[in-house]
Amino acid sequence: EEAKGPYGGRVAVVPTHTNVVYAHHAFSVNRSDDYGEHWERIFITEVDSTDYGEEELIIGAAGNFYKIVSYFDGNSSIVRKLFISNDEGQSWVVKNNDLPFNRVLEASSGILLGLDPPNGKIFRSSNSGATWQVVYNSFFPLIFGSSYISAAPNGKILLSSYVSNEFLYSENDGLTWLEGETPSVFSHSYLASSGTILVVEELGEPLSDLYRSADAGSTWDTTTFNLGPNGYLNNIVNLNNGNLLLSSGSNLFTSDNDGITWNPLPVSAEQAYGFSINFALPNGDIIGVHKEALVRS
Repeated sequence: EEAKGPYGGRVAVVPTHTNVVYAHHAFSVNRSDDYGEHWERIFITEVDSTDYGEEELIIGAAGNFYKIVSYFDGNSSIVRKLFISNDEGQSWVVKNNDLPFNRVLEASSGILLGLDPPNGKIFRSSNSGATWQVVYNSFFPLIFGSSYISAAPNGKILLSSYVSNEFLYSENDGLTWLEGETPSVFSHSYLASSGTILVVEELGEPLSDLYRSADAGSTWDTTTFNLGPNGYLNNIVNLNNGNLLLSSGSNLFTSDNDGITWNPLPVSAEQAYGFSINFALPNGDIIGVHKEALVRS
């Protein structure tokens, strides 16, 4: 069924531990208090009404809103300030006046991570961004999109690149990190609640591979799917009963053993193109995208 509300289907869906779900579009933000059945648009205030600074909105998994505001300091340098809002962007408080990076990720625990690929560093903050500590110094220059960050509610985090087969993996909310490589460059990586890494081959028809590693990338098992013409594997969502659900261009597959084996799941209606979230909502619902619309099951 269509989950009416947000403009278009190309939105970032952000579930939070408060059970509120946000749909973050490039030009609007909607919230849902009933797991995507109904949506209400919320209007975010500007931090700098003079419009001198470029403002980037981040909605965190703990339910906080953040803005990174970037200014030129008059000497060809960029100064970044971090602001936080606890009332859905209606008011803002500055937390850091000299942010050394331009990418922030909030885990469901409230821990913040700052990503600085050009300088090879990952930062971590446990006080809403007021102070930061460097937790990783050899961060290879990955190029990230938001869909290439997978953070489980239990503190496990996977960062992967869309231009290489490298990834970083943490089991403790980003305090320590392991480097690894997937078997394929043309792939997309996902994280199971158990910490198992699942990699979807993106080369497509007629055979598509799924790679699985239960030891942070030290060893890999391969499952090959014969999907036929125009077939391809898409993405994976963790269900609340511990099972995994894998979507393809025309089929759904489910696994009840952490991705070791997969079985076709009969569907009685046209299915979503892909999943908008990597973990099911607290009530078990999942949200996907189909023909530029949000859909819910």
